[in-house]
Amino acid sequence: MTSLPGQKHPQYRHGGTMNGKTPEYHSWEHMRERCLNPTHPRYADYGGRGIIVCERWRNNYAAFASDMGPRPSGFTLDRINNNGPYEPGNCRWSSPIKQNRNSRRNRRITFNGETLALVEWSERVGLSQKTLLSRLRRGWSVQDAFTLPRKQLAPGRHFHAALSPQEPPPSASATMGNP
Repeated sequence: MTSLPGQKHPQYRHGGTMNGKTPEYHSWEHMRERCLNPTHPRYADYGGRGIIVCERWRNNYAAFASDMGPRPSGFTLDRINNNGPYEPGNCRWSSPIKQNRNSRRNRRITFNGETLALVEWSERVGLSQKTLLSRLRRGWSVQDAFTLPRKQLAPGRHFHAALSPQEPPPSASATMGNP
């Protein structure tokens, strides 16, 4: 059974435990299973691709709990570097939104020396993800895709119809890629 972000898990009782185990203990247990148990359904995404649990945490819940502190309600264990190990300097408690933005599935783009997920750039520059992705796929530079305003079209006209056939392709001065 799951709970909504910001709500207590319905199976956790007054002492903050479920079946005598704290939310932090469940996070530690699940981390270990994903990385150490080849029969776990998500092993291929963790232990199978080299994600390890540091020696300090591998068999020592007390060390994990001491390093991580209490888990805020609605948060889960997150690795800052998705290709790095579960260790004190690479783990944090994160909200579902922050954790989704830290997924290796996200397209990450570098612009003005800063690398963020496309969804974050969309929010920052005030253009939809669809607009940004469309511009980049058509060969626009990241600079132009992120800084040029969206053309205002007459009702019923589509964006692709507003492009001039003589319009030169934008330059490719910035970089785009997946880590």
